[in-house]
Amino acid sequence: MIHLIQKTHLPDFLNKQFITNFCFFVFAFLLTHKKYSPISVGFAIVVIFFYSYFIHIAFHNLPNIINLHIKRHHNKESNKNIINRILNLLLELVTNIFFFVLFYYFQNLLNFQLVPNIIIFYYGFVYITVHNINYSIFHASEEHVIHHKTSDNYEIPTCNYGPDLVDHIFNTNYSKTTFENYNHVIPNILLSFLITYYFYKPQLF
Repeated sequence: MIHLIQKTHLPDFLNKQFITNFCFFVFAFLLTHKKYSPISVGFAIVVIFFYSYFIHIAFHNLPNIINLHIKRHHNKESNKNIINRILNLLLELVTNIFFFVLFYYFQNLLNFQLVPNIIIFYYGFVYITVHNINYSIFHASEEHVIHHKTSDNYEIPTCNYGPDLVDHIFNTNYSKTTFENYNHVIPNILLSFLITYYFYKPQLF
């Protein structure tokens, strides 16, 4: 069920996510404005936002026999061992990269581009570094900790798949009234912009 964001929740959203999202869109605009209109770029970002949400849910619902995401990344006992911890981080890295490689090849297969490749790379780099560094190594988000706790407890529906705003829209967030603080994501956005610029060399001005 889709939920509208209530007016009373907007101050918390603006305080915790507006600056981060604004930075993300500004850098995306700088990378693409010579080839794509702001409207098409905005649409592409919305598509990739929702895609990353649904692909994460899809990986949670794979059959148990092949669901390494749940068996390894969400396994508390496995993550207590340092060797397994490193292996699980590598598995999560490969899984997250696969999310966006899959999207890239799916678009190519259809020969229909909803999201420019430069946006796939830019957003994918942010997503991957946040999940594998900010969340998995530094535990910068309580919301992601809750995501793991609810995944481990089958009596509670899994929540907080991310992005946080999409969780609020589809009512899969743990807290119904507060938003995740995304300030820790700003360095990832800046790094992603620089790396994307290095590889794609778009004309900025």
